[in-house]
Amino acid sequence: MVDPPGAREPLARAYGWANFLGIRYSQLFRSGHVTNYALSTAAVILALAGLLIPKAKVVLVVAELTAIGLLYLNTQAGRRGEWHRRWLQYRHLAESLRPLIYLKRTGIISTPFRSDVVRGPLGRETGADWTRWYSAAIWREMDSPLGIMDVTALKNLATAVVQEQIIPQAAYHRTNAKRMLQLDHRLHEIGNFLMGAVIAACALFLLGYVFVHQQVVGMASFFIFVTAALPAIGSAIFGLRGHGEHLLAASRSKQTAVALEQTADRLTQLTDLEALAAELETTAAIMLADLNEWTLAYRERSLEVPA
Repeated sequence: MVDPPGAREPLARAYGWANFLGIRYSQLFRSGHVTNYALSTAAVILALAGLLIPKAKVVLVVAELTAIGLLYLNTQAGRRGEWHRRWLQYRHLAESLRPLIYLKRTGIISTPFRSDVVRGPLGRETGADWTRWYSAAIWREMDSPLGIMDVTALKNLATAVVQEQIIPQAAYHRTNAKRMLQLDHRLHEIGNFLMGAVIAACALFLLGYVFVHQQVVGMASFFIFVTAALPAIGSAIFGLRGHGEHLLAASRSKQTAVALEQTADRLTQLTDLEALAAELETTAAIMLADLNEWTLAYRERSLEVPA
């Protein structure tokens, strides 16, 4: 059994379009999110800098207002451009399209689409209904496979799914789990370092206040700047950790990788077409289950002004 040209072409065009836009809007949203925290922290630091450079207070106030203005402009640009919604929906669409070619090649699977409903607070749905409709439309546009599905063709299909879909996806999730753990750990360590630096500055001030009183009193503005600016930076880092939910993402990716690897083992042993079709649907369900959890986790995390 082979794929006619009309099977892969519609899928390739649709997946390339959805994947490109998913990447584009994810970069816009994530960079906008980090920018908001950076600008918020910069506004605090500029306000505190007036203690160190009182003669430049007017300039620093203008710079602080500029940072706050850019913060609101960035947030409004993200909302008007719907970076958050488009990121979630285009990524959902791309991942929904990914397994269609292998499901189509069985010749016995009906139109697959996301049948469950992911609801948020107050019973609101994810708003990605159009992605299910679009996936179903692409499925109908794809030509059906040609030939006979004998044992050799069945084995070839199972091998192709394992090599081209499951192994790369499992490897991605393994790498993503490791990356998320490392990112969370690094942010945690940076936060610990900043708070340690604050404690050290406070202890140094107290020691100096006792032993070199005049010198330390003259540097009071510097100590105020350090002990206020560093916690502000630490708060921004903590906000990034909380927003990213890196530990949850790592756990979810690890579970998905294990489930996909187990599916790969089962696929290599199948010799029945109906069993293969059922296993391929299970594989798609595993990937969509991870996608559904990811969508549910991030659907309420739109671009906001840190406050």
